[in-house]
Amino acid sequence: MPRDDVQLLTKICHFYYNEDLTQSQIAERLGITRQMVSRLLQRAKQEGLVQIQINSPATSLADLEYKLEEKYGLAKAIVIKNDYISLDNMKQKLGMAAAEYLKKQLAPGLKIGVGWGTTLYAMAESFNKSIRSAYNDIKVIQLMGGLNNVTTNFLAQDIVRLIADSITAQEYYLHAPCIVDSRQVRDTFINEGIIKEVIDLYNDLDIVFIGIGVPDEDALVVKCGSIDAGEIKKLHQAGAVGEICLHYYNAQGEFLNERIVDRVIGISVEHLQKARKLVAVGGGESKKESVQGVLKSGLLNVLITDESVARYVI
Repeated sequence: MPRDDVQLLTKICHFYYNEDLTQSQIAERLGITRQMVSRLLQRAKQEGLVQIQINSPATSLADLEYKLEEKYGLAKAIVIKNDYISLDNMKQKLGMAAAEYLKKQLAPGLKIGVGWGTTLYAMAESFNKSIRSAYNDIKVIQLMGGLNNVTTNFLAQDIVRLIADSITAQEYYLHAPCIVDSRQVRDTFINEGIIKEVIDLYNDLDIVFIGIGVPDEDALVVKCGSIDAGEIKKLHQAGAVGEICLHYYNAQGEFLNERIVDRVIGISVEHLQKARKLVAVGGGESKKESVQGVLKSGLLNVLITDESVARYVI
């Protein structure tokens, strides 16, 4: 670049970036047009005379979100900071992020499917506390049956209720256990009129929110007696690293055809594939492999997780 050009570009950049002059003020001082100042500022960046560095603490998260979207073909990724917080606090933060995302999706006629789990419950609580609107034609639909333990049996129903109450939406409950003893019992349940009516709604869901589970003895379904430790061991032997809506998958994102699938009352993988937008919410050290596996399944449109998990799966 000629020396005179370098001097002019340097002077313009000094006025613009160091002295905070407007482009019009620079043009008047140098006796050139504002359009020329604009072009020369752009040229200075192209030639490397000016480099913009963003020092916002959110920058690294934005970069992680972009990389997640690119690598796994997501429509959107939302990553929260860890900040050395406890697991309970992380679930609260993930729930708040999911609630904010749901608020942005609200529209007349929306059909929302929700799974269960402590993180989704945190989402429903945050949503209920932060919005009061009327959407009489929105449907909120329970995707999984309840758990056996009385203290947590209404977790799935509570999630539906909290979301629906805050926007005066229509509520659809799945009045059945999440797991029964046999396929025959399951078939009897799902052919009952009121249950069949809810399951039929799974064919036309606009947006679905699901949690990401880990197949271990700390899982809610094990603590509540719906699945025993022996079944968890068999799932591990089959290669299970995670589950969504009690559908277990391996590290490659392939869903396992284990006998437990025939006993589940709730949304199927095929129904999840039909959803227009599938949002998974989950984070924490124990869920790194589970999140990576479900990302590889190709089912997800949106992932809400923490930065430690995001770095691992990237």
